[in-house]
Amino acid sequence: MKNKEISKNPNKDPEKDIKRKYIEFQLLMQQISQIQQQVSTINSNILELRTLTINLDKIKELKKNKEVLIPVGSNIFIKGSLKDTDKVIMGIGSDVLKEKTIPETKASIEEQIKELENINLELEFTLEDAVKKIEILEKELSQERS
Repeated sequence: MKNKEISKNPNKDPEKDIKRKYIEFQLLMQQISQIQQQVSTINSNILELRTLTINLDKIKELKKNKEVLIPVGSNIFIKGSLKDTDKVIMGIGSDVLKEKTIPETKASIEEQIKELENINLELEFTLEDAVKKIEILEKELSQERS
């Protein structure tokens, strides 16, 4: 009886391995794109919150009963007058509104900004990890092609 030559790894199919790596590469590219979109959205939200903080400071400087334009949506405004420039009504979730002073409101906004910055930081770490994996896959795929 002759001994059959056994391959080192009978389950290893180089073509399947290349396909698997290519699919993984594509999934990582999609993940990177999604993360970049999330980071962009979060940065826009942070910018909007910082603008809101500046606007709250400007409201404090306005005189009571000053005529202002009140936005009602999609670049449509109505005329109104300020009755109280020391307090605002702030949504705190689930359609619940709460009256807060401007300093309290600014503190809430700063907390929101910090939370968004923390999420952004986590996303940046995830992005770096995905980029490193892509670089490894690119190197492996280029080696297997040669």
